[in-house]
Amino acid sequence: YCFAYNKEILGELEINNLEELSKQPLLLPVKTTEQRKKIEEVLNNNGITTDPIMELETNETMLNYIKEGMGVGYILKSIAKKNPELQIVELETELPSEIITLVFNETTLTSSSKEFINMLTNNNY
Repeated sequence: YCFAYNKEILGELEINNLEELSKQPLLLPVKTTEQRKKIEEVLNNNGITTDPIMELETNETMLNYIKEGMGVGYILKSIAKKNPELQIVELETELPSEIITLVFNETTLTSSSKEFINMLTNNNY
């Protein structure tokens, strides 16, 4: 995950640390998600409280609002990288990562499933 914004609409924002980030209109996942809990923990541990302008359910919705220039959103980095109009915010503080566990039965995999697993395990996403 990362914070990103539409540089074509919002221009170049000077955001290097969490304090500067907290002054921006934030788009965050809803409070019940693990992503929100993890980012809130990082912010709170650094003395930052959040007051997002919107709480969004999915990465797709988040992407749409970021693209519209509604604010700085917390989104999967792989999604942000695929959208050239988005600027990824490079912060001094390390953001939480996401651990994904994949369980499958090798004897029932289709060629598409095998390719998907290969893509994930080789970080080609």
